[in-house]
Amino acid sequence: MVADVAEDRSTMPVHRISRGASAGLAVTLLALTALSLAGVVRTRRSAEVVAHSSAVAVAYTRANEAVAAEESLERKYRLEPGPAVRAMHAKAGADLRAALAEVRRDGDAADRVVVDQVLVMHTGYDQAMVRMF
Repeated sequence: MVADVAEDRSTMPVHRISRGASAGLAVTLLALTALSLAGVVRTRRSAEVVAHSSAVAVAYTRANEAVAAEESLERKYRLEPGPAVRAMHAKAGADLRAALAEVRRDGDAADRVVVDQVLVMHTGYDQAMVRMF
């Protein structure tokens, strides 16, 4: 009996250490899981911001290309007037307005201010082109 009590006392610290180590391991695993989830959420948000910014950049690029097309077709019309050039010019104007609508929809407040300014200028340009055509 004395031997049994001595054995129980000698194994007590091992059980305590084992329980402590198990608890520490569980806490560590939970912390790593939480950290991983936080990283996934942050990465997803960053990817969404990049995709959104990319969409706005593509719309600005399309608007820029439409303006370049309008200017080119205006010069072409001066050299070779005709209904085909006028139709292509009108399409370039429609492309510009569509691209600006995308910028307005997807952009922020500063983008909407730019869109409003460009549309005011483009309205004046359209009126001048109607007089020229």
